[in-house]
Amino acid sequence: MSRRIFQNGDILTAQDVNQIAYPNLSGLDAIGSGDNLPDEDLSDAPDQIKNRFYNFYDRLKVSHNTGLTFGYLGGSVLLSSGVVVTLSSGTINIPDNSNRFIYVNSSGAVEQGTLLPNECFPMARVATAGGTVSGSITDLRDKLVDRVQPASIPVTATFQSGMGMEYWGSTLPVGWLWQDGSTYPIATYPALAAALGPAFDAGGGNFRVPDRRGRVGVGAGAGAGLTTRTVGETFGAENHTLTVTETPSHVHGITETPHTHPIVDNGHNHGVNDLGHKHPIYANTTDGGSNQREQTDGFLSKNGVAITGEDTGGKGYINQNLSGADLVASSGTGISIQTNKANLAITAVSTGITTNPQGGGAAHNNCQPSISCNFIIKT
Repeated sequence: MSRRIFQNGDILTAQDVNQIAYPNLSGLDAIGSGDNLPDEDLSDAPDQIKNRFYNFYDRLKVSHNTGLTFGYLGGSVLLSSGVVVTLSSGTINIPDNSNRFIYVNSSGAVEQGTLLPNECFPMARVATAGGTVSGSITDLRDKLVDRVQPASIPVTATFQSGMGMEYWGSTLPVGWLWQDGSTYPIATYPALAAALGPAFDAGGGNFRVPDRRGRVGVGAGAGAGLTTRTVGETFGAENHTLTVTETPSHVHGITETPHTHPIVDNGHNHGVNDLGHKHPIYANTTDGGSNQREQTDGFLSKNGVAITGEDTGGKGYINQNLSGADLVASSGTGISIQTNKANLAITAVSTGITTNPQGGGAAHNNCQPSISCNFIIKT
């Protein structure tokens, strides 16, 4: 029905008054339907609802400019770090023949990509073909499209640049790099390069990521009783051959083959030195009386020289006189034996003793039981 128009003299009921006091903004109420209020009837003043509404509604809105260039309006976003970033209006180019998302990344910059990061402010999804936009732009801004969100902040949103983790997939996730020692321009990943610092500077405006392939990580610094380690330092060996000083004290068995040493005897003689000697004889040299003969007891003198024996029969030979004194004096022989070398020689013979070898000399495995996986680092 049409809206009722009152004339002078018409009866004004309480219902009419209540409808006037509490109108239905759609224009349809108990007293009839009126025209909706058009935009042009609203004030364009900055402090009025029209201007304020459209500033909110059009924030970060994406539109097509020309060719592969798309424009977006400015706006403000609150980052997960608590920082509010104000973005000015700008443009962004999209590759031809592609489907891309346009969004504000976790650092507050407008980017485009084939995947929508979990931590971002979605702006739009666009398609291009033949050097221009293909189809319509899908507006993804909040308040226009409800986005499915996890019940809580995802774990990946808590990772900062330079943090690393195990990754069991084979496809690199968005916002991460393999920890394979590769080099990248600092300008491409400034936050990661700043987090890694001088230890991973590769020169020429580049940096390198850690190489975790085949290596385990240990804490940097000076642990109690341990070697001081610095960030990025590599050490250790997969295999190691022990040196003499590293070998534990041990014994070696000995194999001994019995042996003898023959003796060579060339024979030898001892010369005899004989200087000759004499035995003095105690005797009278004259033929005296019976007393003298009893003293000599068996010696006679012939021609003034004492001789042994008696010149009368029946007498024998004696060594001592009646008093027991020796008739013949003792005397050394004067004989000596000359010294001489024995000429004995011992023939040299190998002992036959050998030391039994121990060990094979090969390097030993230093690896603990392990399982391999990929390692990634947050950009």
